This record gives sequence, C-alpha cells and structure tokens, in this order.
Amino acid sequence: MLAAGTVTERIREEVSSQLGYTCSAGIAGNKIAAKLATGFNKPNGQTIFLPCVIDKLWSVTPVSKLRNLGGKFGEKLRGEYGIETVLDIRQHSRAFLIEHFGQRMGEWLHLISYGYCKDKVQMRDLPSGIGCSKTFPAGLSGRDVVGKWIATLANELSQRTVEDVSENNRFPSLLLLHCSVRKARGGSKSMPLHPPTGTADKEAIASFVAKKLSVDFIAVSCLQLYTQLGSPSHPQA
Repeated sequence: MLAAGTVTERIREEVSSQLGYTCSAGIAGNKIAAKLATGFNKPNGQTIFLPCVIDKLWSVTPVSKLRNLGGKFGEKLRGEYGIETVLDIRQHSRAFLIEHFGQRMGEWLHLISYGYCKDKVQMRDLPSGIGCSKTFPAGLSGRDVVGKWIATLANELSQRTVEDVSENNRFPSLLLLHCSVRKARGGSKSMPLHPPTGTADKEAIASFVAKKLSVDFIAVSCLQLYTQLGSPSHPQA
C-alpha cells in the first residue's frame, strides 16, 4: 500500500506538470475506502487508509456516505435498525443482514462493515448527464405530494452534481424535467443553467455551484418546469 502511495504521488506530479491541474487521491484496501480517503486532503494531497484505521474511520462515517446506502434505504437503516455509522452495521450478524436485506446486499453490508469490498475498479467514460428518477406505479395525487418528491430527488441530484463538478471539473448546462403520466405520453421541459466558461475564476465557479446547484434552486426550478408542463395529474415518473 505504501508503494501504491508512491506511484500515486508520481501520477499526481505528472498531472500537475503536464496539465497544470492539482488533484487529490486516496489509497486503501478497496475502492470505497479509497474514495472516502480522497476527500481528506483536497485539493492537492493524498491519504492512505491502512487496515488498522478502518474501525476508527467507520465509527465516524455515516452510512449515507457510502454508495447504495443513501436515500430511502439509508433512512430505513437508520430509522428501523439504528444504524447511523458504517461501524454500527456490526451490531447485526451476517445471518441477520442476509435475512432482512437479501443474500447479495446482506453479504455486502457485512463485508463492508469490516472494511472488505469485492467491487472491482472499472475504467469507464464519464456519462453525458446525471439523472435522478423514481417510478410511482399508482401515480402521485396533488401538487404538494409532487413537490415533496421533487425536493427529495433534487437533494440527491444536487449532491451528485456538486461531486461531479469537484471530481471532473465540468459543469452542467441544462436542467431537464421529464414526467410520464398513466396512459399518456410523457412530457419534458428544460431550462439553461448558463455554466461558467473555461476562463472563469474560482469566485465565479463557487457562485455557480452555490446557486445553480443548490437543493433549493433545483427543487424550485423543477417545480416551475412541472407547472409549465401543465401540472399533469397522477404523474408516475
């Protein structure tokens, strides 16, 4: 792992010398812990999580920080099972986790609570967009209910988009809302976000992120787009 830290430092130096960018990095025994480690020394440093520090790290890491453990599932873990941090998962046995969450998720939860993860690091191109969606088989009734779910999805979209800006140094240019209705064709409305240009300074970038990528801005804008669609009744997605 220390050798990996040396190689990582050289890569960061090459990025800085050839491209002029600073970057942070995380080194750990699996990709989930390494991803968390990346955030400890931003914007120009690196962190190594040795196996001996995993217990201490997990004791202060909310379950919502881990991929797949946010949203309603994360709320269920906290509300019904008293699991606030990743370390809290160990309160429950492997058999208990599998019984309540299924073989695949139960096994994954058990392993990750002890710092093990079999997920492989895969090379992939960046997606062209970031989306959050939910399907409601029975539809939604009433503007207030629709607004509540828009706010919930806006929270997730804001977090993911801000993270994408930080990690990939790119900015969204369009906010789009799609809504489908039972036995009817879906409709879409969009609005431009006017992102910073390539020559924008740090202040302009910070202002864009704080305003246009905030939960409130996304939620209010999507509700306005929903209104422009005609506020369709009983939307399903």
